[in-house]
Amino acid sequence: MRDEDSLISRVRSRARDRASRAAGVAAPRPPASSEDIAEAERAFGRALHPLHRRLLVEVGDGGFGPGFGLFGLRSASFDGDDGVVELRRDLLGDAFDPRVLPIWDFGCGAWACLDQATGNVLILDEHGM
Repeated sequence: MRDEDSLISRVRSRARDRASRAAGVAAPRPPASSEDIAEAERAFGRALHPLHRRLLVEVGDGGFGPGFGLFGLRSASFDGDDGVVELRRDLLGDAFDPRVLPIWDFGCGAWACLDQATGNVLILDEHGM
């Protein structure tokens, strides 16, 4: 088994296990479809990082992990009305590299963002990126 396959398997198992054991912890949302991926990539203007895409398709379209969980393509905000591309526009505007997409909300005004071209994770908070 490749390292990436093993990682996806462990994340999937841990996300489902954590949701089943902890009160108030949501299970991963249903996986993103190929149509969801294509629509997000068109709106974003570039391809998602391969590992990010695999997490969305093979584990779930967000809702799992620490903090408030991985943002979904269809639902990234607390009210569930906006996807991650819309959240990017609201959160980052045109001020940052267009390859950067917010992927995680740690709470207290801190977000993890992913450079979709390189896979580098950047932290955005009140001090900047």
